[in-house]
Amino acid sequence: MPPVRRAHVRWRRPRGGTATFADSRRAAVTIEDGLATLASLASVGVQLGASNTRADEPLEQSRLLAAVRYRTLIEQIPAVTFLASLSGGKNEIYVSPQIESLLGFTQEEWVSDPVLWYRQTHPDDRDRVSQKFGALCLTGAPFRDVVRVMTRGGETVWVHAEARLVRDEEGQLLFLQGVGFDVSDQYRAREAHEELIREQAARAEADRERDRLREILSGLPAAITLLRGPEHTIEFLNPVAQALTGGNTDALGKPFREVFAEFAEVSQAIFDQVLSTGQPVSARELRIGCPDGQLARFFNFICQPLSDDRGQLLLAHAVEVTELVRARREVEEALRLRDEFLSIASHELRTPIATLQVQAQLMTRRAHRGDVDALRIQEAFGVVNGQAARLSRLVHQLLDVSRLETGKLELERETTDLVPLVDQLVANTQATCAWHTIDLELPESLEAYVDALRVEQVITNLLDNAVKYSPNGGDIQVVLARGDDEHAELSVRDHGLGIPPEKRADIFERFYQAHGSGSRSGLGLGLYVSRQIVEMHGGSICAEFPMDGGSRFVVRLPLNT
Repeated sequence: MPPVRRAHVRWRRPRGGTATFADSRRAAVTIEDGLATLASLASVGVQLGASNTRADEPLEQSRLLAAVRYRTLIEQIPAVTFLASLSGGKNEIYVSPQIESLLGFTQEEWVSDPVLWYRQTHPDDRDRVSQKFGALCLTGAPFRDVVRVMTRGGETVWVHAEARLVRDEEGQLLFLQGVGFDVSDQYRAREAHEELIREQAARAEADRERDRLREILSGLPAAITLLRGPEHTIEFLNPVAQALTGGNTDALGKPFREVFAEFAEVSQAIFDQVLSTGQPVSARELRIGCPDGQLARFFNFICQPLSDDRGQLLLAHAVEVTELVRARREVEEALRLRDEFLSIASHELRTPIATLQVQAQLMTRRAHRGDVDALRIQEAFGVVNGQAARLSRLVHQLLDVSRLETGKLELERETTDLVPLVDQLVANTQATCAWHTIDLELPESLEAYVDALRVEQVITNLLDNAVKYSPNGGDIQVVLARGDDEHAELSVRDHGLGIPPEKRADIFERFYQAHGSGSRSGLGLGLYVSRQIVEMHGGSICAEFPMDGGSRFVVRLPLNT
């Protein structure tokens, strides 16, 4: 752009106090010089006294022409220029028309309101701007700052403003002049850049926090998953959770329900509740069904909401408590069985004791009356002997259970011919049960390396059960045979009550009674002790249930050690 030719105007204040025009010539000057000239024309005014002659008219015309040129130049530059008086009264002398395109106020509105500039200054910048303008007036130091100014519509613009004081040749203060450039685009770009940097820093810090969190979660002895969105997409799995997937390496990015199908049914409602309420939800001993017929597993489950720069997350925390639940249930079952056993034992022990007492009282009364004969004494002692034997069996069963539980039950094995042993036990049983017929099949001889007393205990228990649970009498078959080259096999078959199908799986358990309490009840220890003795010999015992009713118990014992 070619240089603009400007007129340099110099003013002189005579002793009389009236400013007069002294000189004018064309020269290249700065915008600030032009502002000074324009301000002088606007604020001081050129008064042509009555004494002026026609010779002064060319000078006046030159001055007015220079003023027009300055105004034209100033009003075309892309900035707001302003002049302000520092004396009382009206402060604003002049503002360029760019004020309207910048802030939405006309020149007249801006000049006519002396505090409009202060009101439109951003509240956060007012104190700073006032202090700097005060320093300008007191010290003469130039004002230079970027100020936020509010437009008529309430928007914010950034203005780079500069101002200085203008004095005459004698140092007298004339006015304040300044210029303001719209630097909003620069500052918005800078703010956007700074905001981008802040966002990047925040995102980097969030990533670091996320990495630290995941490192912590990876070391926890619980299954941890991070889920996002309504589909509960998996974003993170720690090693414990990874193990629950069965080693699935493609779990990330998939919905939770696809990866943890066994958890889906119980967890879906929990996830939805957390998302809808924003509150954590916990569930204790959540039962999870397992495929392939495996036993159920139990988990303490907690789900809580989280958030990051990408939105809402769910943290699912699961601790397996299957062993604790099973152990507690075993304890509860043991306590139940203990209470049941104490009830049964008290009943079973009370019955023979009561019978003994009755017989003793009866014999005492008869003795007092002298009504005692040999036959009645024999009958009474028979009852006493039978009940004493029953008490003895009950006590021995309890002792056997105690020895089995503590590992103190020992076998005293020797080579024993099982044929005479079984034959004698069947004969003893047959002698006490007239309503039953026991059919016996025996080989000539069958030796085995066993504890004869303990095997006798097992066979006696099976024979007693066959009689007890055949209340209407009937046939009982007992067969002893060589099962193979290494085992002897004994079977006891009755045609009695049998065992209900739903109870068959537990008949060898401690204190279990398939038919409940009653006249045929016992301690529920006979089959339990029998199984333990047979297994200690290295053999096996099982129950079969023929279609025509009753039960068949089969014992297999090794012939040699």
